[in-house]
Amino acid sequence: MPLKRGLMVANGVGVIDPDYSGPTDEIMIQVINITDQEVTIQHGDRLAQGIVLPAPRVDWEEVTQIRPADRGGFGTTGK
Repeated sequence: MPLKRGLMVANGVGVIDPDYSGPTDEIMIQVINITDQEVTIQHGDRLAQGIVLPAPRVDWEEVTQIRPADRGGFGTTGK
């Protein structure tokens, strides 16, 4: 819809993490008008789409030394 009206989403990708869940939080997008004409956006117009992905919680383990950086070359899964 934005491109049909001469609009471009300013930042093509955005992340909304699990902490963004307060009662007054709003999801907003920024669009740029790439035409020389005024563009009107109506309530309910579809300007963006979303993909819902899992957001796992990770437990980190602090170590005193990490493994060597050489893991066998590009594309390997480690030793």
